[in-house]
Amino acid sequence: MHELRLLQDPIPRTDLMRLIIAPRSRMGFFAAFHYIWEMLGRVDERWARQVTFPDEQDTNLWPELFHSDPTNVEPPGGRVFEARLGDFKRYSQAPSDLYRQDGEPSVRLHSYLAAKQGESAERYPTGRRFQQRFKDQRARTSMYLAVSRVIRPSKTVISECANFSLAEFSNSYTLGVHLRSARHIGVNLPSRRYIREWVIPEIEGALVSQSQPDGRVFIASDVSEYVELCRGHFGDRMAVRAIPRVTHAWEDWYQVGSTRLDLSRNVLIDALLLAKCNFVMGIPSNVLSAVLIFNPHNDFKIFDFALERSEGQAVFPRPFSADKNSNTRKHW
Repeated sequence: MHELRLLQDPIPRTDLMRLIIAPRSRMGFFAAFHYIWEMLGRVDERWARQVTFPDEQDTNLWPELFHSDPTNVEPPGGRVFEARLGDFKRYSQAPSDLYRQDGEPSVRLHSYLAAKQGESAERYPTGRRFQQRFKDQRARTSMYLAVSRVIRPSKTVISECANFSLAEFSNSYTLGVHLRSARHIGVNLPSRRYIREWVIPEIEGALVSQSQPDGRVFIASDVSEYVELCRGHFGDRMAVRAIPRVTHAWEDWYQVGSTRLDLSRNVLIDALLLAKCNFVMGIPSNVLSAVLIFNPHNDFKIFDFALERSEGQAVFPRPFSADKNSNTRKHW
């Protein structure tokens, strides 16, 4: 895997840009992460960068997850410019030398993935468009370099990834699957049928197409029933981390009950491990976007059933947890 290496710059930094993230309780870690690297990537190298990402107790999570550049402390006598998530579009008072002067530093993920006018009324790209965009090797490499310029995982995170991959991946061919809840693309099926009839055949087909029919499968998912259904099929060929998950596919990730730090650390490590796999599969998501940026060279495939769908498309209502006796609940 291409590691995210913090690119050192010999230019002395005299000023500080502080990016303050105040994530909504239901904002996923990578939803914020993609905005963070896009914003940091636009800052001129002469400015030191500092990120504040508070948890429920207002403790900054960023230094727990990412390498702290020793130059990101407030320079004595220097200027300090504070920005908040999403503010760069509106910050007319930003110093004129805050932004990089060497043109566009990288492909901007959100605008790059957005559906073209007239293509789709959906807010998010279809699986087909997502796949087409990330097949662009130059764009992925550009985004990888932009992230590496400003962000690198902490030693603790890197160590945990290395230990797991050494124990579970070894020298085996490994296909990584980001198994997100099907409800995000409006697939309303019982989990057993969804995994056995839709997901597993595509995974097996991908392994055959890669001439690796007995290859290992790494599953990254926040839904435990998906994990167990896959384990029942793949057995010892499957690798998965022992982390807290929601039980059912209709539950949201933030219902796990873990702290924001643990949730953020787990999804970051899962994404880095997926990036270490030989081949990656999934449905479009912020997590999968990060995986394909972290390693711009591994091949990937969007599940066939997700190619013509987009996030938020016909997502079914959630009456299941409200009424334990509901017949609809039995579909799961």
